[in-house]
Amino acid sequence: MINVHSVEHRLNRDDSLYISTKKLFYITIFIGVLTPWIIEGLSNPQNILEPVIWIKGVIISAVIFGVGVLGMNISLANIYNYSRLSERTIEEREDFYELKRFTDGLINSSGVLINIINENCVVEFGNNESAEQFGLLEGRKCHEVFFDSRGPCENCMMQEAIRTGIVTSEISTWKNNISYESFFIPFENSDRSVSVIGVHRDVTEQIKIEKEMEAVKGLNEKIIKNAPYGIVTLTQSGALTSCNPKFLEIVGAPVESDFNRSQFFRELGLTEKIENAFSGTPFSEFGVKWEDTNREMVFNIRCTPLKEAAGTEATLLVILEDTTERYWMRRKINDSYMKLQSAYGELKIMSRARDEILTNVTHEIRTPITICSSALDLAAEEEGDEQQMLIRMAKDAVIRLSGKVSDLITVSEIQKGRFRLNRRETDMRAIINKALFDNIAQIREKQIEIDLTIDDNLPMIEVDEESMERVVSNIVDNAVKFNGPGGRISISALRSNGSIKVCVRDTGVGIPRGHFKDIFKRFFQADSSSTRCYGGTGMGLAVAKEVIESHGGRINVKSKVEAGSEFSFTLPLKPAGDVQI
Repeated sequence: MINVHSVEHRLNRDDSLYISTKKLFYITIFIGVLTPWIIEGLSNPQNILEPVIWIKGVIISAVIFGVGVLGMNISLANIYNYSRLSERTIEEREDFYELKRFTDGLINSSGVLINIINENCVVEFGNNESAEQFGLLEGRKCHEVFFDSRGPCENCMMQEAIRTGIVTSEISTWKNNISYESFFIPFENSDRSVSVIGVHRDVTEQIKIEKEMEAVKGLNEKIIKNAPYGIVTLTQSGALTSCNPKFLEIVGAPVESDFNRSQFFRELGLTEKIENAFSGTPFSEFGVKWEDTNREMVFNIRCTPLKEAAGTEATLLVILEDTTERYWMRRKINDSYMKLQSAYGELKIMSRARDEILTNVTHEIRTPITICSSALDLAAEEEGDEQQMLIRMAKDAVIRLSGKVSDLITVSEIQKGRFRLNRRETDMRAIINKALFDNIAQIREKQIEIDLTIDDNLPMIEVDEESMERVVSNIVDNAVKFNGPGGRISISALRSNGSIKVCVRDTGVGIPRGHFKDIFKRFFQADSSSTRCYGGTGMGLAVAKEVIESHGGRINVKSKVEAGSEFSFTLPLKPAGDVQI
């Protein structure tokens, strides 16, 4: 029997059905207990107090009371069960709606297209993703919706899933130019017809990446195949897993199976390092020699362990560079270098001997020139006019020869690093006049017009007077030499921004632009025929450049063929110190 109080505690005490039912049963039981007494009292009031009547009334009342309590308990139990069933129904309905909301959210927010298609190719359902892509789907043929096709697709995997009852898949490009990977899951309806759930995932980007990866893989394979290095991968067990043709060519093995790894690395003396490399210690070896049956080779070897998945055998990448040709070329270069060093040493000895001879010869020549010049000066005082003219010609020749000797001495001192400046305050006007005097015979002979422009306020300048006289004399000598008869030479000396600028301009043959840098090199002539036509040693401008730069100045040239040349140089008024040349 169900306990009324237990049921009462489990039910909500405020439940109106429970309270009203309980009250009704109490009233019914109370009336049922009183009913026998009322009937007995009304029908036989004289005998109401007899014991038999009392016993009979008590028994009837007890039976009525028991039946009433039993009926009340059964009714309350049914009410309890009904209440619990209602609560459970409500909970299950809420769970159902919650599950439905979750399922709808999953279907419509999964990022994939989901639809249900029956065996007649009619779309019965499409999720929000499908509707966004293709509009309303229900009731339309799937091939019309997705492919703009009037008839079913050939080799349709959806029909295959319906026919076989197993899950099928395919990758296809739909009319929106997107590639989908589709899975078709068949199921049986209540009417025993078969439909499929279609799940379609956008794999356009994945296919693009896979194609790019395939292209990169193909490129890598092409690079490895055509690499100028031998490339091979080895496992610790000794297996050669891959190698390129260059490796087999280097080691002289026609096919992979003919390569003996152990013997090869043992002959190279690298067995221990190879084993350590398998343990994770990469290494590089350069200039490793290997002798085959009929050849000697030199290698650069690099070994690096490759990262493999856990549980797989260790693999080693070996890169073999054949440096045999480079090795022998380096040997030849080293031999040639040693021979060149030896020849250079001998050349330096010969150069020093030449410089000594040049110094000795110039000094030996300079002494007799000085004696001749002095003797000619004395003879000019006593002879007649004709004799004096010849003596002046001889004197001019001696002066020119003395200038060439001075150039030789200057070049020799520069080469030995012994050239030193003896600076003192000098008048640039006097230096220019001395240069004109040294070349006066040639100027008169060619009847060249001299245009001299010197600043009236030209200051004194600290220079090596003798060297600067040679510079200006050499530039004027060139202007005279390469000028034609009746030509013009313009000489100017002006103050300019803390320096003195001297310019010598002629109307001679000019210099090709391609020779502007070369004319300041020692012994250079613009043309081999120039030596024969005009003479000269090719040292005048070289000496001029080196002397001017040693004073901290600069020399420049402007020229045009058949229009003349202009040589100019600048010297600082306040020397910052001698420049080592």
